[in-house]
Amino acid sequence: MLHNFRLFGLAALLLALAASCSSNSATSFHPAVSGPAALKLCPLPNVPPKRIAAAPGFREYIVTVAGPQGQPIDGLNESDFSLSIEGRSVPISYFRTSDGKLPTAIAIVVDSSGSMRDKLALDSGAKFDIVREKLALAAQKFGACDELALLTFGGSANGFAPHSLSQAIFSPPPPFQLAEPFTTDYEGAIDRLDLLTPWGQTPLYDSMLRAIGDLSISYYGNRTLLIITDGADNVSEATEDQVLREAQLNNVSIFAVGIGDPSAKFSPVHSAMLKLLAGSNAKKIKPEEWVDVIGLTRMASETGGRFWLIRPLQPDSEQKLTEALQEFTDSIGHGYSIGVVDAGNRPIRVSVKGYPDAIVHARPAGV
Repeated sequence: MLHNFRLFGLAALLLALAASCSSNSATSFHPAVSGPAALKLCPLPNVPPKRIAAAPGFREYIVTVAGPQGQPIDGLNESDFSLSIEGRSVPISYFRTSDGKLPTAIAIVVDSSGSMRDKLALDSGAKFDIVREKLALAAQKFGACDELALLTFGGSANGFAPHSLSQAIFSPPPPFQLAEPFTTDYEGAIDRLDLLTPWGQTPLYDSMLRAIGDLSISYYGNRTLLIITDGADNVSEATEDQVLREAQLNNVSIFAVGIGDPSAKFSPVHSAMLKLLAGSNAKKIKPEEWVDVIGLTRMASETGGRFWLIRPLQPDSEQKLTEALQEFTDSIGHGYSIGVVDAGNRPIRVSVKGYPDAIVHARPAGV
């Protein structure tokens, strides 16, 4: 028995080392296997008049306003906003409302690691298949002008998964992949998930950093990242702070859906395996934190996004996932463009009259 456990531990270690080695190429580009994606973009929305945009220190911000439960608040006027910089009230030089029609660049990163095979629901198939189904449903509500890119991590876009230990070591799948570059064919992009085979570990931060890099050169300056994962990062070279910094520098709002139970307790053997597979993040991952609730919540709140936690193996797990993705799509394209003269790079504070409990977030428009 002890001999068998040692062999199992050695095999797991070799798999972890193989995945770790493959993560060293995490910044490489893995193109989609299909042809060029359909991309039918719309003209950019109205921009500030040249005389205003040319004023010294002019800065335009995308301001989102949401209720306590995260629902967007539309229909506000310029007079509803108050702005201040370093404690000094500043006038609004330019104002535009989108009313949910602001074209958006969207990058969706889907966890296709081995654990995504199951545990979302008791009687309705694999977790990864359910995520694919719910994403396709939610994508029907994207705006006609939105551009969408799809990335995955932990599996393979070619249906490949190692069938032996030697194959896992010497021919491992890439740690993450661009399943579909920016496109306006949302159905076709989501269909790319049909080619995926869940397998491997969770290079969460590396894949998020790659997605932010793609968003940084998107056509639209309004940028959103959605991450769907059931785990905590265990192999990335990038860090949570690095991802957050790049998202803020490139004006990317992070939304995240975590599928898991942060209060779950594992057996001693399971806990030991988790620490073995956690790599450089071993000290940061506790057995009860199987989903990175703290990190994902932080990144979402500090970029104007939102985090949803879906507990697996519950009768309403699928419905909760559906609701989370619908709430995500409902939040896209909402916001207000507000321009300020003599703002420079100084932080701006925005408040909304009559909405003391509103969640207000302002980020510079464009790069």
